[in-house]
Amino acid sequence: PGGRLAFTVWAQPPKSQAFDLILGAVSRQGNPNVTLPEGPPIFLFSNSEESKQRLSAAGLQFRDAKLVDQRWVLEAEDMYIAFRDGTGRTQALLLAQSEEELAAVKADFIKSALDFRSASSGKVDVAMPTVLTIAEKVIKVTS
Repeated sequence: PGGRLAFTVWAQPPKSQAFDLILGAVSRQGNPNVTLPEGPPIFLFSNSEESKQRLSAAGLQFRDAKLVDQRWVLEAEDMYIAFRDGTGRTQALLLAQSEEELAAVKADFIKSALDFRSASSGKVDVAMPTVLTIAEKVIKVTS
């Protein structure tokens, strides 16, 4: 009975520059309308109003949502691999592309990512914030 819940999700582009880069590459070079496994929209819970409604429907009281700044500092190739191998919906989006589309998406992503190369490290440095949401289950005590 009772308890707290906290979770993070990626912030929606353009705040999440890396997602902006990969989804932009898919839009330009691939097919953004491929069939994906059933699931919620990728950035559904990055919208605090949507989270509040969903949590309330599950019997939880929304307490707070805040943006947590963080950055991805990686080689462009490693950043692409992180999306291809380390994400859920984005991985499915990439792997549903034809071989030719996937190669074109990768090339476009790497070219675009290099625009964010840090002069000091030589690596791609992009904003990749999350949204931290906090809720709780309140138990009403009656006497």
